[in-house]
Amino acid sequence: MSKSIKTYWPIAGIIAVLAVIVLALLRPWSTPETELTFEVSPNQVDVVVGGEDMGEITHGEVVTVELSGEVMVEASSAGFEPDSLPITVEPGEAQIVHVSLIPSSEEAEELVEEEEAVSEEQIVTEEYHELAEDMHDKHPILHDLPQEGSHYGAYQGLPEGSSTHDFGVHLHLYSGHEDKGREQFHTWMEGTGYNPGDYLIVETVKDEAPPVAAGDGPSWSELKAMGPQDISVPSDASADGLSVDELALHFVDVSTTWDAGEDIHHTDGLIRSKPLMTSALADTVQTPHRPTPSESWWTAYEHSAKSYPWIIEYEALDHQNDSAVEMSVCWAWIADDMEPVIDGPRTLEATIDTTGETNVIDDFHYVDPDDFVDNSGSPCIPEDAP
Repeated sequence: MSKSIKTYWPIAGIIAVLAVIVLALLRPWSTPETELTFEVSPNQVDVVVGGEDMGEITHGEVVTVELSGEVMVEASSAGFEPDSLPITVEPGEAQIVHVSLIPSSEEAEELVEEEEAVSEEQIVTEEYHELAEDMHDKHPILHDLPQEGSHYGAYQGLPEGSSTHDFGVHLHLYSGHEDKGREQFHTWMEGTGYNPGDYLIVETVKDEAPPVAAGDGPSWSELKAMGPQDISVPSDASADGLSVDELALHFVDVSTTWDAGEDIHHTDGLIRSKPLMTSALADTVQTPHRPTPSESWWTAYEHSAKSYPWIIEYEALDHQNDSAVEMSVCWAWIADDMEPVIDGPRTLEATIDTTGETNVIDDFHYVDPDDFVDNSGSPCIPEDAP
């Protein structure tokens, strides 16, 4: 190494060390940020930390400070005695600061009592929700309850007696229709993958008829006593304020009540039912360009008969956004100059949109009896018919 380099090397080293020292002195000293979570009573207090005014702090609020060591926290609120407490701040290590002011007025005492009551209620609610979530994870059927059909209602409830079950499925049935309700309920459970034997089912029988109880229909003698003047063809269909069951019944009444002397096809009843449908569905309902009436329709036309409908089977299943309704509908053609002509059953399925202010039918389809199939064993024929 040359002499000149040896001479200046120590000098360069000294200059480098001095530069580091100068930069360190010029660089502002920064304390790491520390998060302080305030748990305060009452729920809003004015806080000063280490001489810095933090303003009004709400219970559970987090503030960030750049402090270190022991600092003083001062808290105050109208109607309460002010308080101060020392805390030790370890930079970067979050901590909880508890502040509880003593009420100095009756109003302040009442405020604290109210806030404590609300807090206890929130704790109970949170515990309930946590328990409910655990229960739903353990028992998926709870996601599907409550469940209602035309002849039953199934709801989550407490287990009864000394049962070891976490809950009971409370099955509400209707007097005189218990078997039908159990059948519908078991069909629903098995169809959704649940085994009825795995659950505690608590039955309650209501002394009332189901919301829609499909009956046996009119007797032959009742039909014979009718005349066309006893039947009014609906002309003012409206879904306003109707429940799912009421809407389904109204749809049957409007769509299957005809005046064969005025109507040219059974779709005329559906056209009168358009106010019960969504606009998109109503737009699809039209009378065929070349209607082909059934044999019974021609008979009714020749005698200026009117139809009288009734339901022999009904089932409704509620889902999250709609309800599915399945019905079997019969009708009799009534005229002055002939005996009643029994027709049906029409198998009718409809989907009812329940998400809006008014329940409306958003889809339906039906199947009528085949003219070429013997109808002598139809379930629509009254038992006392000749």
